[in-house]
Amino acid sequence: MLPAPPPRRILDVVARRAGIESGELRANKLDRESRHLFVETLKGLAVEIDGTLGFDQAEVTAGGLALSHVDRGTMRVKGFENLYACGEILDLAGPIGGFNFQAAFATAELAARDAVRG
Repeated sequence: MLPAPPPRRILDVVARRAGIESGELRANKLDRESRHLFVETLKGLAVEIDGTLGFDQAEVTAGGLALSHVDRGTMRVKGFENLYACGEILDLAGPIGGFNFQAAFATAELAARDAVRG
């Protein structure tokens, strides 16, 4: 099973920055050059942060790539050769107090060990 595509709002922003009409934003409607430009624009997308919602809302407790999309022994993303996911990009939720750091370090080590064997 492949991960869900990015939200439509992000795709529309990337299309606009790449000079592609959002109505044409289907892979089968874009020529090779436009597809390449779209992918490169998406990869280089910078998200500007202009403030916060304050300390009371500062903690992310869930979200990210579903664990069902990751090989738990290697942290490879299923369906994508040589793509690893670890740390807070994963949909891991747990109590506060260092457990998220432990999960980040442990998943990074799994990914690194597998990449070195690769």
